[in-house]
Amino acid sequence: MFLPVTHMQILNVAAMASCIAAVASCSKLLCPWRDLQGRHMTLLWFVHSQAWYRRACSHEALHDYSAACSNAKMAVKLSRGAQHEECIKLLRRLQAAQQQASSPTSLSQITSPACKDARLLQPFRMPPKWSSGAVSDAGPFADTMLALKSSAEQGRQLVAAHDVVAGSVLWTEEPFAHLLLKQHRKQKCSTCLKPVQAHTSFSCPACPLVRYCSPICCQRDPFHTAKGSECGMPWSVLLPADVVLATRMAVKLSQDTSSCAQHIQTLQTHLKQTSLFVLTELSLLATLAAICCRHQVTGPHPSAGTILTALLQIHINGLAVVPQQHTGATDRIALAVYPTASLMNHSCQPNVAVCFDGCKLIARAIESVQAAEPLLHCYGAQKGALITPLRQQQLTEQYHFVCGCRACQAGFDESEQAMVGLRCLDSKCSGVVVPKQAVPAGLCSIEPLPSRIGNGCCNRCRKCWDEDFADSSYSVWSALGAAKSEYALALSQLHSSNEVDVRTLTAATQGLLHVSEIQHKYLSKANQVMAQTNNQLAEVCESLGDWQLATNYCHKVLEAIQCSYPSSSTAVAYQKLKLADLLKLQGHQAPAHEQTAAKGILQLHFGDLAEQSTKTV
Repeated sequence: MFLPVTHMQILNVAAMASCIAAVASCSKLLCPWRDLQGRHMTLLWFVHSQAWYRRACSHEALHDYSAACSNAKMAVKLSRGAQHEECIKLLRRLQAAQQQASSPTSLSQITSPACKDARLLQPFRMPPKWSSGAVSDAGPFADTMLALKSSAEQGRQLVAAHDVVAGSVLWTEEPFAHLLLKQHRKQKCSTCLKPVQAHTSFSCPACPLVRYCSPICCQRDPFHTAKGSECGMPWSVLLPADVVLATRMAVKLSQDTSSCAQHIQTLQTHLKQTSLFVLTELSLLATLAAICCRHQVTGPHPSAGTILTALLQIHINGLAVVPQQHTGATDRIALAVYPTASLMNHSCQPNVAVCFDGCKLIARAIESVQAAEPLLHCYGAQKGALITPLRQQQLTEQYHFVCGCRACQAGFDESEQAMVGLRCLDSKCSGVVVPKQAVPAGLCSIEPLPSRIGNGCCNRCRKCWDEDFADSSYSVWSALGAAKSEYALALSQLHSSNEVDVRTLTAATQGLLHVSEIQHKYLSKANQVMAQTNNQLAEVCESLGDWQLATNYCHKVLEAIQCSYPSSSTAVAYQKLKLADLLKLQGHQAPAHEQTAAKGILQLHFGDLAEQSTKTV
């Protein structure tokens, strides 16, 4: 059963419904896409060029080039910056296609019954019930390698049913519900999340919101049918992704009575630990989604309470579908809820790795696990990506627990101090100083550094900045602040357009070299901010064809990564392979055992998908 939303701090959702309904009506959230073109656009949501760009792409897929050109012209008129250039390219392509289609030969081919687009002739049927993955009606687990254990301290947790060797596939499963993120809608299938090609993709016949890789995936999407909750309605684009996914969960739970659905209903929400401000915001969004969904879904409508509960469950149990070479939150492909994976507890140094083949989750043991030992997955940043205090802070804020895994038990040791530390100002000392005061992001740490993490003293000679180097400390922060600004300027030069010329690359390289010089003077050798600069320098030098300089900076990045990450980390493996590729370009050969070890790490994490992951290095 869903947990009732009766917390005393939550505002009465039902009392807000009429007010939010008025907001929904005014904002045209319930206005079909097909009715928008002939109306005067008075709201920012619909004058935004991306809406017209999507409409143009949809009409292009349907070979309606006249309408596509009309929408593309609106996108060009309203767009700015890089988006403007993309819209111009689209318009030129559409005008060329329209001119070609208007020729007698092309027109006869297009209008020929034998050559009509087969996508428009596909019957639109309600999809069969989705697979429930490893959690099925046959029992909690279809795979005997898994077992469920409960304890007062850890709650429910997934454990190994028997001894498991490293590299074993523990289970695979499809998501109970998932949502492709907006920025990937042109490149990925909305159903299976696999890549689609512009000339072979299949669009929803009723709206420009989604694309598919095949007619089968088109038919399997229950939310884009004649009676689907999202088809033809822009609210699923305008509301946050987690709210849309929660609505999908609520709709599916109202129609699904399997044991998988019953398991999803029992997932934790941490309602009592959620702040009043966050609960109020989520309640408003859930109510708005319920109103929008009510106009589309036939049969039982999900209430605001069920959507709010699903939203809280997603925040605790949801997973981001990411590529094999995951670099951060910016490369997420989709959000999803997996029945079995939601039962894994957390560790900053996990013994289980998950990867994705489309939307299918594959869980592998990356260490040998004995029977009854917990199977642990990392919810956020792993050891090496962030220092222990920052990892624990993030976990406490989102998941409401204090991590006590083996990596956190090691604490803020010397290797982590070097990740955010500065060089001792005594030139004869090789120690590291962690500032006592709070430090903004980008100076000596990727993330903002809270106060009192360090004591402001060198971990070797014990000299303190406030006492021994008081006059010099101000100049250090001034220099690092200037380096941060110059780094941002160099990145803006590199990302100012899709095609960067040699002059721009050279100017950015000069700026980055100056930044690196300042950081090398004041930051520790393994500092993550300096490693970030060196990595950017390696990429720019590679683009300029300076393989030797690119190799030097790539080697510096590898040294910093090896100081902070475990030796079995994919971050170490990817950097070793990148260094090997640069050496190969110069006619040299990296040590064979290093390449073998790196490929072995990727094979351990990704199995048969390891070769695919190395293509992006």
